[in-house]
Amino acid sequence: MPSDASPKRSANRVPKLVLSLPRALIGPSIVAALALVAVLATLDPADCRPSLPEGPGLTLDESFNVQMGVYLSRSVADYGVGLLHPDSASEVFGAKGYNPDHPPLGRLWLGIAHDLVESYAPAKLSSYADTLPVHFAIVSARVGSAVAFALTVLLIGVFTARRWGQLAGTSAALCFVLLPRVFGHAHFAALETIMNLFWTLALLTTASLWSKAGPAKKAAALTGVLLGLALLTKIQAVILPPLVVVWTIFFWRVRSLLPLLICGVTAAVTFGVGWPWLWLDAPGNVVDYFARTTDRTVLHVWYFGERFVDRDVPWHYPWVCFVATVPIGIFLAGLLGCGELRQNDRRRELLLIVGSVLAPLVLFSLPGVAVYDGVRLFLVAFPGWAILAGLGTQKLHAWLSRKVKKPTVWTAAFLASNAVGLVWLYPYHLSYYSAAVGGSAGAARLGFEASYWGDAISRSLLDEIADELPPGALVEFAPLMHPYQLTELYQLPVIERAQLHLKPYNTAPRGPWLLVFHRLADAPSEERLRSEGWAIVTDVKRQDVRLASLWQKQR
Repeated sequence: MPSDASPKRSANRVPKLVLSLPRALIGPSIVAALALVAVLATLDPADCRPSLPEGPGLTLDESFNVQMGVYLSRSVADYGVGLLHPDSASEVFGAKGYNPDHPPLGRLWLGIAHDLVESYAPAKLSSYADTLPVHFAIVSARVGSAVAFALTVLLIGVFTARRWGQLAGTSAALCFVLLPRVFGHAHFAALETIMNLFWTLALLTTASLWSKAGPAKKAAALTGVLLGLALLTKIQAVILPPLVVVWTIFFWRVRSLLPLLICGVTAAVTFGVGWPWLWLDAPGNVVDYFARTTDRTVLHVWYFGERFVDRDVPWHYPWVCFVATVPIGIFLAGLLGCGELRQNDRRRELLLIVGSVLAPLVLFSLPGVAVYDGVRLFLVAFPGWAILAGLGTQKLHAWLSRKVKKPTVWTAAFLASNAVGLVWLYPYHLSYYSAAVGGSAGAARLGFEASYWGDAISRSLLDEIADELPPGALVEFAPLMHPYQLTELYQLPVIERAQLHLKPYNTAPRGPWLLVFHRLADAPSEERLRSEGWAIVTDVKRQDVRLASLWQKQR
């Protein structure tokens, strides 16, 4: 009897798995598709896609990522698999123009998206863009982040639906979309959203395949490949291997050692093979890459009304920022979802997911670890929280089913209530703060940063400036975070249309106009500007918080 029963159960399990997948896909697929459309429709920084709605302005890091992404994309197109030949690798990755400050996968993703979009629907740029050594359109590369975001939404939703039900899966996918800081980052040609995709893929594959009986060798090898791909995207991926090691040893003890060894070797090989720059001076370049994360330009942070050096920020900064930037309903739903840890059947998977939230926050709380730009560096904590919030939403629905009529309507209303901030802050979602700190206005009173990445200098403000200023006006700019920041702005058609001349603030010649984005840690304070004789002309505000502004010299 036992020998007959086991195959039958095994045979029955396969069709159930196959049948469950399409059902698990339905809700998350709809959410992911709508999210993709919403992001693609709002990518325009300023008249590069004038027929589409306004998007956030250009941010500080996008040009570096796009230029290098285009370089890598075209190198792959030229060399193909031959790029892995040592001579070809030396030509591409040893070139003077190659910048190894980040691994290549995320930038390659952006570069491929850029070239595909530009080949079918080239963006509108100023004539200045044609004078640059590499012609690139940041708005086209932004499509790569939009696609990565939608895929991450789908992964989160399907994984959660297959394990905890369709409502939990659809809710988890929706909760991830409704996180304003995450949704905002999906608009930028930066690495954070692509890092979230490969982080989530490696994390959820590990949770899915490393079974109750212990991780199998093939599953360990696959997980190693995915961990290697995450490492090839951005440095934050170094958090995942220790997390997987601790989680695996905790549950499987000695049985985990061989699979962990296989996983580690596979990850290291994937990382090494996938980044030929490392070969040019191994192990020197390996040491150089990881050392560079601790030897870098110092940035400043505005926190509780004080200016800190990034390595001296108080330990609680990531925890406070996390709580302050997750909509309060989603935050409470996530806490409710943690209650599922009491259920034995999925405890192991859920503990890994909880660990994926806590590990980044713990790392960036450690003394001497640089942290800045709000939640950007630990954005990888948000996919796990969205899964927990999906479980919490399902528990809320179960409770409402016992208490009220039409519980689905009440659950939908609860989820919709978390979208208020997303709508209210559009298109400046990186300035969002939740009701936990009184919204953006409350955060400003507490002394939190207003706008750290310059995205508030967008179409609406630049159009107003173009209409307000005389042609050829000299405009000072502050704060200038790197020399190429003005070069990015010169590529925008609106700057060319207004014939504006941009100069760093407080350098000769002095202009009668000043454009400021309110990164409070580095921008001149409003009190200082007024004392110097500047008067505000126009600005961009959300919830009565000034994010960017134009000033005129009065004397």
